[in-house]
Amino acid sequence: MSKDNSDSGKGEHKVSERLAKKLAEVRQKKQAETVRTREYYRGPHTISDQLAKKISENRAKRERKDAQAREIVRKGIISSVARHFPALSRNLRKSIRTDDYGTITEDNRNQVALSFFASMKIDFSQLQESEAVALLISEVDKLSQKYKEEDFDPASYPENGHEFEYWLADALGKFGWETQVTTGSGDQGVDVVAQKASMTVAIQAKRYIGNVGNKAVQEIYAGALHLGIKAAAVITTTGFTKSAVELSSSTGVKLLTVEDLPHLEEVLQEEK
Repeated sequence: MSKDNSDSGKGEHKVSERLAKKLAEVRQKKQAETVRTREYYRGPHTISDQLAKKISENRAKRERKDAQAREIVRKGIISSVARHFPALSRNLRKSIRTDDYGTITEDNRNQVALSFFASMKIDFSQLQESEAVALLISEVDKLSQKYKEEDFDPASYPENGHEFEYWLADALGKFGWETQVTTGSGDQGVDVVAQKASMTVAIQAKRYIGNVGNKAVQEIYAGALHLGIKAAAVITTTGFTKSAVELSSSTGVKLLTVEDLPHLEEVLQEEK
């Protein structure tokens, strides 16, 4: 019995050696295959000229396609900025706060730009966010500079309300309008009458710090009606209350800011 057990142990030991040898061979084979696989995915050291040309052509094609997609997005942003310049310029201007010494203490232009993209449903994913925002701000700056070169700066209005009426009339004159500032108590709420070709508009000028309320809308609507003028507008340096906006939608009175002056003709031609 003792001898059998000893032989059995020796047999098992010999099998284990063979198995170990076999496992070592398998392991070496797998390692060799892994090396070959890695070398393959690194790319062969030499490829055919035809394959190299095809790879280069495909890469160039993808790059052209990406460049075209980016250019389409850029043109869309530029077009939207030009179309909505007055409101966009105003919102960007309001998004920057400075202290008494002119140092910027708050800058929310990035949020204004992203809000604009969302409102206009502009998909700028082909560009970096910073690139899209920078393009928008740059285009607004270009248009602002263009108007300054035409001797119109929407931020140059005077502090005095009466002087603001004359400033507004003079500014409209730079864009082809013939204007007249009304005087006396018979103006019925109309501060400026502007005419261009067959278009005439009655304007109430509001040099305000806070938002303009619906009283101004009521006054200019009645004043324009009294003078027999079909188009009416309130033009201010700030904004309007919710009630003023609601009343304007039913009366047809245009609620505008000084940034709208270069585009007054287009605004009045829009459908009520």
